[in-house]
Amino acid sequence: MAKYADGDYISLTDLDGYECPTLIKGHVSLEQAQAELDRKFGVGDYTVTSVTHIFAFWGFAHTDWSPTSSALFCRNEPGRGRFKVTQCEITC
Repeated sequence: MAKYADGDYISLTDLDGYECPTLIKGHVSLEQAQAELDRKFGVGDYTVTSVTHIFAFWGFAHTDWSPTSSALFCRNEPGRGRFKVTQCEITC
């Protein structure tokens, strides 16, 4: 699993193989999140409309296509093994 520094975009893909530009490592401001998505995807590709500070942990998900797929699980409360994540609401 990848290591991310605070403020880094967390690269995830959905079940259809599309990149999901919604999570930033750490609790960052809307402006910091926008700057990171602009750096990663280009200015104007995505506009961050709001951010929510949550917590996440890496784990394994059992799916139909793979018994050991890694997944990121998000939670509203801190806990053992969880790290800070900023969830971005975006428009294209």
